[in-house]
Formats: sequence, C-alpha cells, structure tokens
Amino acid sequence: MFVQNLPTTDCSALLARIALSLSFAPGRCKTLLLCTLLWVASSLAAQAADWQYTVRPGDTVWSVCEEYTSYPNCWRELPAINDIAEPRTMAVGQRIRVPANWLKVAPVAATIIFVHGEVLLGDGDGQSALKANQQLEIGSRITTGQGSATLQFLDGSLLTMSAFSEITLDAVSAFKQSRSTAISVSVPEGEVSVRVPP
Repeated sequence: MFVQNLPTTDCSALLARIALSLSFAPGRCKTLLLCTLLWVASSLAAQAADWQYTVRPGDTVWSVCEEYTSYPNCWRELPAINDIAEPRTMAVGQRIRVPANWLKVAPVAATIIFVHGEVLLGDGDGQSALKANQQLEIGSRITTGQGSATLQFLDGSLLTMSAFSEITLDAVSAFKQSRSTAISVSVPEGEVSVRVPP
C-alpha cells in the first residue's frame, strides 16, 4: 500500500491534490478520485491507531504476535504491514506497527487526572465529557472548550491542555525488555504544557 510508506506531510499533500482534482474531473473520473481520497483518508486513520513496537534481539514475527496479540492471522499479515522480508530475522531496533485492535490488552496511553470546564473525548457526534481518573487509549482525541485538562502518562509525565486546544494520542511505542513506553501526541490547535519527572 503506497500510503503506508509516505510521511504524514506527503499524505496530506496527496489528499489535497486529489481533492483539487475532484473539482475538475468529469463523471467517472470524479467517482474514482473520490474513492481514492476516501481510501487514503481511511489508511491514514488506520495508521494513527497502531501500536508501535521496537524489535529486540531474538524477536521474530511469531514471538511478537504470540506475546502481544490475540489476532490469529497476525503472523501472516504483520510482515506485509511492515515490509518485513524475513519474519525470522527482524532487524534489532526496527519499529514495527501492530494494529491496536489485534492486541491482547488495549494499551492505556494516559489517564485524565484533572478536568475543569468543557473537556471532550472523541469527535463529531461521538463526543463525550471526560472525567477525572478516566483512562485514554491510543487514537483518543481530546478537545477543550472553555476548560482545561491534565493527562498523566505511565512514566509520570504530565500534559496540561489550555482552553480551546485539541490533541490526539497517536501511537504507543513499547520497548520489550524495559517495559517502558513512549507516546506520540499531535497538537493540531491550541496550547499544551508538559512536565517530565526528573
């Protein structure tokens, strides 16, 4: 899938070019371009909900699938998702993407520890008010109106969102031997502050 190999900025540019082409395309071409646009957008959304794992010495596709997933076809499909030519000898340090819905346990990205005013989880019609002590999974989108929120990550780091801000918890990376995690957070609008423990 060509979209998986493009950086997000290139994908955004591709989406913009396809959308521009729609306005000039006749009948059938417009339908084809629209289908392509929807496919690219869904591919990007799927990537955002992936769990990222860093390969350690001795890891194989089979061992990663067995330890972390409950998806029976993981060992067949994981190499294609990550362009892995040899499933028995993955490169140490290589980062592989695993669809979050394959995991045995959904990784908790953060916990809401403070909420004041309007703070919502989700987007569009699927929004719900967030409460203190609520756990957030990867892919969670949080927006603040006239309010603020503080999230705590597993390492104790705190992220505070100001009013009229939006964040998405994009990915969780795991490092098997240390059991540590890294969270990728995108901030399309607003302001956040981060405190990291010493």
